[in-house]
Amino acid sequence: VGAVFASAVSADIARSAIHTGVSFYLYVMSFTLAAFVARAPRAHGELILKASVAGAIISATAGFVGYFSLLPGAFELFTKFGRAAGTFKDPNVLGPFLVPAILYCAHLAIVGSWASARAPLAIAAGLTLVVLLSFSRGAWVNLGIAAALFGYLAFVTAASNDDRQRIVMLGSAALAAGLLVIVAALQLDSVADLMAERSSLSQGYDLGPEGRFGGHDKARALILDNPLGIGATQFAPLHHHEDVHNVYLAMFLNAGWLGGVLYCAIMGLTLVLGLTHLARATETRPLFVIAFAAFVGNLVEGVVIDTDHWRHVFVLLALLWGLMFAPAEKGGRA
Repeated sequence: VGAVFASAVSADIARSAIHTGVSFYLYVMSFTLAAFVARAPRAHGELILKASVAGAIISATAGFVGYFSLLPGAFELFTKFGRAAGTFKDPNVLGPFLVPAILYCAHLAIVGSWASARAPLAIAAGLTLVVLLSFSRGAWVNLGIAAALFGYLAFVTAASNDDRQRIVMLGSAALAAGLLVIVAALQLDSVADLMAERSSLSQGYDLGPEGRFGGHDKARALILDNPLGIGATQFAPLHHHEDVHNVYLAMFLNAGWLGGVLYCAIMGLTLVLGLTHLARATETRPLFVIAFAAFVGNLVEGVVIDTDHWRHVFVLLALLWGLMFAPAEKGGRA
């Protein structure tokens, strides 16, 4: 509703309305998917996570093939700015999209036998390599936060000390394997050069009044002066040379004070209720841990990028709310 009001005062009503329409579709999709999860939490939750792994493998394979030019025309099709983008328009979206699948593969390795752990660990290693090749600082931070939180939550919610020992052993092995993958990748000059450039916490285009952080300052000033917002997609063409790169500021511009406050409230409520739900020993708590850890990674990354149209974020929200409010869940809400 806030975005509709903002679209009415937009300098380009049609463009803002289209963006708002896509947002509405995503909200409806998330509600519908949450209801789907709530009907059969374990079966439907696992179905969605398995589908995310399949999608991640396809996207990551495209990114890998493109980055190393393994097929004619693949580099032009599946890379952007010399970075793996896979089936996405932006490398900065590919990396975060792979994170839930990496966590689910880690979960499968934990709950399965030692022999069955090899395949999911291999998939997780391959996906992690492609996150590296996306050269997205936000994706790297996203993965680091999500993996650390997943490991911690899986450890403290484990059913036995044997499970905790297995988590520590697999976590140590995964960390060692990840370091080996990074070291091996850095042997390629193209990877090493881009890694050295992208590993800096601040790039040249981040600084100054026309940089990313300067854009944040402009957005804050516009928010204070425009209670109804300025309309979606209007910041870049009218006030700055690029998008806001902060989803929380962007939502105040796209949907006014009303929409911005409600968006932040929904994200905060998901975080608080999620932490409360984690204390309940439900049958689907391992799946909830995966979705929650990945959600927190995206929540943090939203400070430096616009995630309001990232499809996988709405899938994670649907998983969390569907699992929290599944009527049949042991320890859940009726």
